[in-house]
Amino acid sequence: MNQPRIAAVVVALTVVPLALAQERPEQLTIPPGKFEVKALLQMIGKFSGQNLICADRTVASGFGPIELVAPLAIKRDDAVATLANVLYPHSLAMLPIDPEKGVYEVVSLRGPRSREVLAAATPVEVADLIARPHGRLPVVAFYELQHQSATVTVNLLRPMIAAAHGPRLTVGAAGADRIVVRGLRFEVAAAMKLVVESDKPKAGAKPDVEQRVAKLEKRVARLEKLLRELRDLVRNKR
Repeated sequence: MNQPRIAAVVVALTVVPLALAQERPEQLTIPPGKFEVKALLQMIGKFSGQNLICADRTVASGFGPIELVAPLAIKRDDAVATLANVLYPHSLAMLPIDPEKGVYEVVSLRGPRSREVLAAATPVEVADLIARPHGRLPVVAFYELQHQSATVTVNLLRPMIAAAHGPRLTVGAAGADRIVVRGLRFEVAAAMKLVVESDKPKAGAKPDVEQRVAKLEKRVARLEKLLRELRDLVRNKR
């Protein structure tokens, strides 16, 4: 007797999620115009289902409305990354508070909390970083050097990186032959390209296999010399 009711409940539970999925578009298009930071966050947060926070003191620190001169298309999966790109020209950045729960905070890159942005950098692979270099979210990347030492590479690149990107980008040695670069994605990508390009064999250096063969040949030659000397000693004793 309860089977029709159970079937009705199952149908209802199946239909409602489908209806909700149809009501939530995968892309949001914001028309041209001027938008207050909090209004923009509310609009994008409602679309993406994420909690985008901004303190009143951040908005009051001399940041005016954000002007869009053309329609801005935002995909659900890239909502935070797109927002970070829009905020960056206004010296604002997205600070990941709890990315798994979709919590981000807008902070000023001019203030002391800019250090928190770098501290919350997300690890990325070098191949993915170079393939998709554009972006203003904080990331950290590691690179295993093949030909140069980490200390030498850091000392060579640090002045260039500091002049081009300032204190927001940091580069250091994470071992004898491992480099770590931390900053906003587009800056880390640019620095990592320098690291990869600088990791070349020294001019005139032989490949590793040839060097090993050359060392072995020298050892064989020394052994042959010792054998000849031993033979001479034996003959003299006779």
